[in-house]
Amino acid sequence: MQDSTNHSTYIYISPKKLIICVKSELDEKVYENNLKIENDTSEIDFQKVDLFLSQNVFKIEKQIQNFITKIYVLLDSKSFFTFDMSVKNNYESVLNSENVSRLLYDAKDYCRKTLNEKKIIHLIINKYKVDEDYYSYLPEKTSCRTFSLDVSFFCITNNFFQKLEETFKKYHISVNRVVNFNYIEKFLSDEQKDIFLATKKIINGHNPNEAMIVDKGTKNEGFFEKFFNFFN
Repeated sequence: MQDSTNHSTYIYISPKKLIICVKSELDEKVYENNLKIENDTSEIDFQKVDLFLSQNVFKIEKQIQNFITKIYVLLDSKSFFTFDMSVKNNYESVLNSENVSRLLYDAKDYCRKTLNEKKIIHLIINKYKVDEDYYSYLPEKTSCRTFSLDVSFFCITNNFFQKLEETFKKYHISVNRVVNFNYIEKFLSDEQKDIFLATKKIINGHNPNEAMIVDKGTKNEGFFEKFFNFFN
Protein backbone atom coordinates (compact mmCIF):
# COMPACT_ATOMS: atom_id res chain seq x y z
CA MET A 1 0.00 0.00 0.00
CA GLN A 2 0.97 3.63 -0.51
CA ASP A 3 0.56 6.74 1.62
CA SER A 4 -2.97 8.17 1.80
CA THR A 5 -2.26 11.16 -0.44
CA ASN A 6 -5.72 11.06 -2.02
CA HIS A 7 -7.60 11.05 1.27
CA SER A 8 -7.76 13.22 4.39
CA THR A 9 -8.37 11.65 7.78
CA TYR A 10 -10.00 13.51 10.66
CA ILE A 11 -10.81 12.55 14.23
CA TYR A 12 -13.10 14.32 16.68
CA ILE A 13 -12.05 13.74 20.29
CA SER A 14 -14.09 14.66 23.36
CA PRO A 15 -14.62 13.06 26.79
CA LYS A 16 -18.04 11.80 25.64
CA LYS A 17 -17.59 10.92 21.99
CA LEU A 18 -15.07 9.91 19.33
CA ILE A 19 -15.60 10.20 15.57
CA ILE A 20 -13.16 9.22 12.85
CA CYS A 21 -13.83 10.28 9.27
CA VAL A 22 -12.03 9.93 5.94
CA LYS A 23 -12.73 12.32 3.06
CA SER A 24 -11.77 12.00 -0.59
CA GLU A 25 -10.10 14.78 -2.58
CA LEU A 26 -13.61 15.83 -3.63
CA ASP A 27 -14.70 15.97 0.06
CA GLU A 28 -16.86 12.87 -0.27
CA LYS A 29 -17.22 10.77 2.86
CA VAL A 30 -15.29 7.54 2.37
CA TYR A 31 -15.47 6.19 5.92
CA GLU A 32 -16.95 7.26 9.23
CA ASN A 33 -17.38 5.62 12.60
CA ASN A 34 -18.18 6.95 16.05
CA LEU A 35 -18.15 5.83 19.65
CA LYS A 36 -20.16 7.24 22.54
CA ILE A 37 -18.28 7.13 25.84
CA GLU A 38 -20.13 6.58 29.09
CA ASN A 39 -18.24 8.28 31.89
CA ASP A 40 -18.49 11.14 34.38
CA THR A 41 -15.18 12.78 33.70
CA SER A 42 -14.41 15.87 31.67
CA GLU A 43 -10.95 14.59 30.79
CA ILE A 44 -9.90 12.86 27.58
CA ASP A 45 -9.44 9.12 28.10
CA PHE A 46 -6.42 8.29 25.95
CA GLN A 47 -6.90 4.56 26.50
CA LYS A 48 -10.31 4.77 24.86
CA VAL A 49 -8.84 6.82 22.02
CA ASP A 50 -6.20 4.13 21.57
CA LEU A 51 -8.83 1.37 21.54
CA PHE A 52 -10.97 3.32 19.06
CA LEU A 53 -7.99 3.70 16.73
CA SER A 54 -7.20 0.00 16.97
CA GLN A 55 -10.77 -0.77 15.87
CA ASN A 56 -10.73 1.60 12.90
CA VAL A 57 -7.28 2.34 11.48
CA PHE A 58 -6.74 -1.02 9.84
CA LYS A 59 -10.30 -1.11 8.50
CA ILE A 60 -9.76 2.29 6.90
CA GLU A 61 -6.41 1.36 5.40
CA LYS A 62 -7.91 -1.80 3.95
CA GLN A 63 -10.85 0.10 2.48
CA ILE A 64 -8.85 2.93 0.89
CA GLN A 65 -5.90 0.67 0.00
CA ASN A 66 -3.54 3.23 1.50
CA PHE A 67 -1.74 3.88 4.75
CA ILE A 68 -2.93 6.67 7.01
CA THR A 69 0.19 8.70 7.73
CA LYS A 70 -1.32 11.99 8.92
CA ILE A 71 -4.45 12.99 10.78
CA TYR A 72 -6.30 16.19 11.68
CA VAL A 73 -7.47 16.26 15.30
CA LEU A 74 -10.64 18.18 16.18
CA LEU A 75 -10.40 18.56 19.95
CA ASP A 76 -13.44 19.27 22.13
CA SER A 77 -11.88 19.51 25.56
CA LYS A 78 -11.38 21.70 28.60
CA SER A 79 -7.67 21.07 28.14
CA PHE A 80 -7.53 24.26 26.07
CA PHE A 81 -6.05 27.34 27.67
CA THR A 82 -7.15 30.69 26.20
CA PHE A 83 -5.17 33.86 26.75
CA ASP A 84 -6.32 37.30 25.57
CA MET A 85 -4.15 40.37 25.28
CA SER A 86 -3.71 43.68 23.48
CA VAL A 87 -0.48 44.85 21.93
CA LYS A 88 0.12 48.40 20.72
CA ASN A 89 2.34 50.19 18.25
CA ASN A 90 3.08 53.67 19.59
CA TYR A 91 4.80 55.37 16.70
CA GLU A 92 3.51 56.75 13.43
CA SER A 93 3.61 54.27 10.58
CA VAL A 94 1.69 52.62 7.78
CA LEU A 95 -0.53 49.74 8.87
CA ASN A 96 0.44 46.77 6.72
CA SER A 97 1.04 43.05 7.04
CA GLU A 98 4.71 43.45 7.94
CA ASN A 99 3.97 45.73 10.90
CA VAL A 100 1.15 43.48 12.08
CA SER A 101 3.51 40.51 11.91
CA ARG A 102 6.01 42.39 14.05
CA LEU A 103 3.32 43.19 16.64
CA LEU A 104 2.30 39.54 16.80
CA TYR A 105 5.94 38.64 17.38
CA ASP A 106 5.97 41.18 20.22
CA ALA A 107 2.77 39.68 21.67
CA LYS A 108 4.41 36.28 21.91
CA ASP A 109 7.49 37.82 23.49
CA TYR A 110 5.45 39.78 26.06
CA CYS A 111 3.60 36.69 27.29
CA ARG A 112 6.50 34.26 27.09
CA LYS A 113 6.12 33.16 30.73
CA THR A 114 2.34 32.76 30.44
CA LEU A 115 2.70 30.56 27.35
CA ASN A 116 5.64 28.58 28.71
CA GLU A 117 5.23 24.81 28.21
CA LYS A 118 2.22 25.37 25.98
CA LYS A 119 1.65 24.71 22.30
CA ILE A 120 -0.19 27.40 20.36
CA ILE A 121 -3.07 25.91 18.37
CA HIS A 122 -4.76 29.08 17.13
CA LEU A 123 -3.84 32.76 17.19
CA ILE A 124 -6.83 34.96 16.38
CA ILE A 125 -6.86 38.71 15.84
CA ASN A 126 -10.18 39.83 17.30
CA LYS A 127 -9.93 43.53 16.61
CA TYR A 128 -7.71 46.16 15.02
CA LYS A 129 -7.64 49.65 16.54
CA VAL A 130 -6.22 52.32 14.22
CA ASP A 131 -5.91 55.65 16.04
CA GLU A 132 -9.47 55.91 17.43
CA ASP A 133 -11.19 53.63 14.93
CA TYR A 134 -11.92 49.91 15.29
CA TYR A 135 -11.86 47.33 12.50
CA SER A 136 -12.65 43.63 12.30
CA TYR A 137 -10.24 43.30 9.37
CA LEU A 138 -6.81 44.62 8.40
CA PRO A 139 -7.20 48.04 6.70
CA GLU A 140 -4.16 47.64 4.47
CA LYS A 141 -1.86 50.63 3.83
CA THR A 142 -3.58 52.98 6.26
CA SER A 143 -1.34 55.71 7.67
CA CYS A 144 -1.77 56.09 11.41
CA ARG A 145 -0.25 57.57 14.55
CA THR A 146 -0.84 54.41 16.60
CA PHE A 147 -2.48 51.03 16.13
CA SER A 148 -3.15 48.06 18.37
CA LEU A 149 -4.35 44.47 18.10
CA ASP A 150 -6.64 42.51 20.40
CA VAL A 151 -5.55 38.89 20.08
CA SER A 152 -6.44 35.50 21.54
CA PHE A 153 -4.09 32.55 21.93
CA PHE A 154 -5.69 29.07 22.04
CA CYS A 155 -3.21 26.63 23.57
CA ILE A 156 -2.82 23.16 25.00
CA THR A 157 -0.02 22.00 27.23
CA ASN A 158 3.02 20.42 25.65
CA ASN A 159 2.36 17.39 27.84
CA PHE A 160 -1.17 16.95 26.46
CA PHE A 161 0.07 17.32 22.90
CA GLN A 162 2.78 14.73 23.52
CA LYS A 163 0.13 12.28 24.76
CA LEU A 164 -1.80 12.85 21.54
CA GLU A 165 1.30 12.27 19.44
CA GLU A 166 2.27 9.13 21.34
CA THR A 167 -1.23 7.67 20.93
CA PHE A 168 -1.16 8.08 17.15
CA LYS A 169 2.47 7.03 16.78
CA LYS A 170 1.47 3.51 17.79
CA TYR A 171 -0.28 3.35 14.42
CA HIS A 172 2.51 5.17 12.54
CA ILE A 173 0.30 8.25 12.22
CA SER A 174 1.51 11.79 12.81
CA VAL A 175 -0.71 14.63 14.03
CA ASN A 176 -0.96 17.02 11.10
CA ARG A 177 -2.90 19.70 12.94
CA VAL A 178 -4.98 20.14 16.10
CA VAL A 179 -7.99 22.47 15.99
CA ASN A 180 -10.33 23.71 18.72
CA PHE A 181 -13.90 22.44 18.29
CA ASN A 182 -15.49 25.47 19.99
CA TYR A 183 -13.68 27.70 17.51
CA ILE A 184 -14.73 25.56 14.53
CA GLU A 185 -18.35 25.58 15.75
CA LYS A 186 -18.57 29.31 15.04
CA PHE A 187 -18.21 28.58 11.33
CA LEU A 188 -21.02 26.01 11.16
CA SER A 189 -24.34 26.97 9.61
CA ASP A 190 -27.48 25.43 8.15
CA GLU A 191 -25.61 25.15 4.86
CA GLN A 192 -22.39 23.92 6.49
CA LYS A 193 -23.07 21.35 9.21
CA ASP A 194 -20.12 19.05 8.52
CA ILE A 195 -17.56 19.68 11.27
CA PHE A 196 -14.78 18.07 9.25
CA LEU A 197 -15.37 20.18 6.14
CA ALA A 198 -15.47 23.26 8.39
CA THR A 199 -12.17 22.10 9.87
CA LYS A 200 -10.67 21.79 6.40
CA LYS A 201 -11.75 25.34 5.55
CA ILE A 202 -10.16 26.76 8.70
CA ILE A 203 -6.94 24.84 8.11
CA ASN A 204 -6.87 26.25 4.56
CA GLY A 205 -7.15 29.85 5.81
CA HIS A 206 -10.90 30.52 5.74
CA ASN A 207 -10.61 33.03 8.61
CA PRO A 208 -8.44 35.96 7.44
CA ASN A 209 -7.92 37.01 11.07
CA GLU A 210 -6.22 33.76 12.04
CA ALA A 211 -2.45 33.56 11.83
CA MET A 212 -1.77 30.26 10.08
CA ILE A 213 0.91 27.96 11.45
CA VAL A 214 3.51 26.75 8.95
CA ASP A 215 6.40 24.38 9.48
CA LYS A 216 9.98 25.53 9.24
CA GLY A 217 11.15 25.59 5.66
CA THR A 218 7.62 25.58 4.25
CA LYS A 219 7.13 28.29 1.65
CA ASN A 220 3.93 30.13 2.41
CA GLU A 221 3.02 33.54 1.08
CA GLY A 222 0.54 34.31 3.85
CA PHE A 223 1.37 37.47 5.72
CA PHE A 224 1.99 35.68 9.03
CA GLU A 225 4.66 33.37 7.60
CA LYS A 226 7.63 35.00 9.35
CA PHE A 227 5.79 35.11 12.67
CA PHE A 228 5.00 31.41 12.72
CA ASN A 229 8.41 30.37 11.50
CA PHE A 230 9.52 31.93 14.77
CA PHE A 231 7.19 29.68 16.75
CA ASN A 232 8.14 26.45 15.04
